Amino acid sequence: MTEYRKDMLKEIKFDAKKIGIMLLESITQGLYRDPKNVIREYIQNEYDAGATKIKIETHADMIIITGNSPGMLKSDINKATDIGISHKEDSISVGFRGIGIWSGISICEEIVIFTKRKGEEMGRVLVIDAAGISKDMKNHKMPLTDSLSKRVFISIPVAPDPSLGGTRVELRGILPHFSSILDNKSLNNYLKQIVPLPLNPNFYYSDEIENNLNNNVLNYKTIEISLNGDSLFRPPEKLDELDRPKMGLIMSSSEEKNPLAFYWYSVGSGILPEEEARVPIYKLMSFTIGDEHRKTLTNLSLSDPIPLRWVTGEFHILDSRIKPNSERNDLESGVITKIFINEVIKILDSACKEARKKSYSQSAERKMENAKGFIKKVFDNREEIIDGIAEGRRLSNLIKSDIDKNNFPKGTKIDAKKTFKSLNLKVEELVNSLAGGIEEIFDAEEKTNVVEETKPKKKKKKKKKVSTPNVKKFVESLKGHYVVTSKDLILFELIFRALEKTFNNEDIRKFEKNLRKIIIEGPK
Repeated sequence: MTEYRKDMLKEIKFDAKKIGIMLLESITQGLYRDPKNVIREYIQNEYDAGATKIKIETHADMIIITGNSPGMLKSDINKATDIGISHKEDSISVGFRGIGIWSGISICEEIVIFTKRKGEEMGRVLVIDAAGISKDMKNHKMPLTDSLSKRVFISIPVAPDPSLGGTRVELRGILPHFSSILDNKSLNNYLKQIVPLPLNPNFYYSDEIENNLNNNVLNYKTIEISLNGDSLFRPPEKLDELDRPKMGLIMSSSEEKNPLAFYWYSVGSGILPEEEARVPIYKLMSFTIGDEHRKTLTNLSLSDPIPLRWVTGEFHILDSRIKPNSERNDLESGVITKIFINEVIKILDSACKEARKKSYSQSAERKMENAKGFIKKVFDNREEIIDGIAEGRRLSNLIKSDIDKNNFPKGTKIDAKKTFKSLNLKVEELVNSLAGGIEEIFDAEEKTNVVEETKPKKKKKKKKKVSTPNVKKFVESLKGHYVVTSKDLILFELIFRALEKTFNNEDIRKFEKNLRKIIIEGPK
């Protein structure tokens, strides 16, 4: 922390001309629901001033933001202290509301800004008694101009600071209920999503995208920003499964030559991590319009919004008629904005269709792998065979459906058809083996009946008697009326097994009689 000469403090006089429509009362109450947006405001100031590097440091109760911009003269400070009056050009500047240096007044006790031009030894210091101004605004004991004139000062540093070449903002005495702004992890994630960082070099397509942005987005600029010594990059970081990005310009009509925006998007192989790059975002002068959760575009009326979680990308706004709202979490309404949003919806719908198609392809390939495993499987007993027949038919139906719907990728279609054919052969093989097993059971049942007839009957305790119906006799009774296949044998066996678990012999015989009648005579 650099100190300033307290004995050299000089008041800055304020009058009505220095206070615009954006009155300080609203600033002292807090402009933002998220205090981290205050950091964005100071980064915007440095961005507009021409900084190429910004260093952010967090301490116990203080945040320091240092940029390598040219620094401010006393005349520049005089303009910077205007409230709600912007001296910036919209076409080349991010800031437009004249809030600038005042944005931190609601979250800390004191704002100290050190600034030095190249070649200067000392530079100058702007000191804002944020706590005092907030107290005056709350108590309403003096006019706004008087409060500002008594609590805003200009001074010089205690000693030369060779490390400073530009502007350093120190937000001192962060208030307890805004201490979340000091959390390194939370601030790191916020900055990666919001401020004008270069794309992460670990992202395979970063160079391709950056080149296209430089060629298509006027005044496209990123800044080297570090947080507590660590360099920051905007996501995605390293998502190898992302498809090659699609890019292009959005035009308002075929007649207009000036584009509304430049976009790029890429589809992943599943739901992208929320802290990474899930869902595309709006960008203006390389700053994000929206919050770090990237939810702004999820509010659009898409035909199938769920696959949007597979997509990442950016819409860089080029038309000055498309503006962010005061909190920069969405776009202001307007005719051109509406045209732009309609085009965004078309692009996102196309991206969602690609993601949905990719999802279906992945699902189809997983089913095919399951089918290949099923084909190789050995079934050891009767119960496994019965379950296997059901599973094989289920897989067969699923793969047939995916083939009909063209869900398989081009390189796997032939393989899918071969797998489908092999799967049906496997099921047929299981059915035939089970049918042979039924004949063996029939033979065993006949032998058992012969043996039991020769044995004398023993008296047993009274209990509900359940015996397995003779399926073979039932099938033989259908000869001449119905051709019974091996599949029918399996079905009849399963039916009678289910019956004997629920009904007594008499009811089973009645069912058998009615079933035979329906098969022979047909339903009436």
